[in-house]
Amino acid sequence: MTFEKNPGIVSELKKIRKAQPDYPKIKDIMSYSQVGLYEIGFNRDGLPLFDPPMNLFGGAPRENRISLSQGVETYVPRLFGEDESRLSNMMRCIIYYESQVIKRRINKDIKVIGNSGILQDLVTKVNMKYKIFSYDGQIFVSPTDRRINQYGPIVYSGKKFEQIMTNKTGPSDGSHFKSIQEVDLGNGSFKVLIASEIDSYIDGNKVYGLKKGHTDNKKIREQTEGKHENKNSIDNTEEADVKEADVKEADVKEADVKEADVKEDNVINDDDKVDSKEGADKEGGSKGEEDDKCNGEEVDVANTEEEPELRNIFEGEEEDVIYVELKSMLCRGFKPGFFKLSPYLFLQELYSLKYNFWTYMFKIIIQCVFTNQKIIVFGIRNDSYKQLGIKLISLSTMIVFMRNNSPTHYERYKSAMDTINTELTKIIDSVEDGVVYQFDITPSQYHLYPLPQSEWKTELDKLVIKEFRDWREKGIVSDEIKEGKSYDRQLDSIANKADDYYLMKMIGSLEKLDLHDRIPYSGAVA
Repeated sequence: MTFEKNPGIVSELKKIRKAQPDYPKIKDIMSYSQVGLYEIGFNRDGLPLFDPPMNLFGGAPRENRISLSQGVETYVPRLFGEDESRLSNMMRCIIYYESQVIKRRINKDIKVIGNSGILQDLVTKVNMKYKIFSYDGQIFVSPTDRRINQYGPIVYSGKKFEQIMTNKTGPSDGSHFKSIQEVDLGNGSFKVLIASEIDSYIDGNKVYGLKKGHTDNKKIREQTEGKHENKNSIDNTEEADVKEADVKEADVKEADVKEADVKEDNVINDDDKVDSKEGADKEGGSKGEEDDKCNGEEVDVANTEEEPELRNIFEGEEEDVIYVELKSMLCRGFKPGFFKLSPYLFLQELYSLKYNFWTYMFKIIIQCVFTNQKIIVFGIRNDSYKQLGIKLISLSTMIVFMRNNSPTHYERYKSAMDTINTELTKIIDSVEDGVVYQFDITPSQYHLYPLPQSEWKTELDKLVIKEFRDWREKGIVSDEIKEGKSYDRQLDSIANKADDYYLMKMIGSLEKLDLHDRIPYSGAVA
């Protein structure tokens, strides 16, 4: 079948102008690598290189599709105990940085310390609860979610996808990397220190040859041909001189668009609940959004070059490395031929298949904006947990697509900095020393309130780990931290006392969950 040029998309792309807000200046100042279950090292050794199987570009042949469910039977998720601080590793990393690197306390203008999720949740307004307290002149924000529902094939498949994309050990290993980033929100009064989990990275100079004309990994270069992206695409998307899309007529064979072995049109991923088709119908059919959508069904199946995804993305950058976010999703109704589309048109096809598309994509955009991840790799799977292929899309392309197709979400994106500044300022002005607060985020409101006074001391003893108190109050640093590593003694103690078959129950109090009665412990958890 032959598909014609879509003048609507060309017209919209030509409208991109300088209308973006200023976005935060993000600086990586320290990091830690989780090694298996217990050990962390204050280094970047755990940041894996993006190194996917080459046959996933453009869609994997049916006989070569990789299973994302293999190994799920022995998967044991990493759960957090009721008495475990969710900031423990970040605090240990701060100790190392202050005592061994800069030989002083971190900058006083860093007023808020926590995981990156707090910035994203303030913008996306998902249901979330945090514990907030002041210690040693700084506000700490700790999530309360213990991840007791992070089990089963959907969650596992996402972790398996990350493993495949980075050619590293399996999902049950538990290893991961977090960058401790200083975020300047641009208000001139305070900065935020966040711990951001980074899935992988691309080194354009040493690996892909995208900066100095190397020819390494030619396949990836061929998949990412396109116009040069501006040097600050993460915060100044509109300043990219977006060319008119050169949409060519294409003769796409029926085999290239052969429908995957699926039955319904829907998309789910690790972060979304399964959305039924009936639910979509109730909320307005397959769209489920109030935003206007580009019309046209199959007229857009053609390759264009309106946005680059990798090639020359590093030109003008101070660093050769860019962070990559890995996302796996089920997409019913997805056609393998869509992998051959330009990134922009690939997003348009996903938009047509997923009724809650913007709920999902908006979370990804905000996450990447506030953690400095410039490339998103979408992996599409089918109902049988077989990997159909992957598509690399730049964050700037996603922002352009959002601007053109969802004015409501684009306005929320533009006001994100103001939202975060406003709410964090309220928290800073309200929190008193020695008091532990709960901060509830819902789609309709933010609610900060103190816990009962009888709980303050117990909560503080749990939230502020002993090593951090010893350092900040007494200047004491353990030999382990001086050597650039640390161990999670709480989990180590639990594992040594527990029968392997019941480790899940010991760590996370999972009696209430309907799981396999005896799940073999693989030696580590994720």
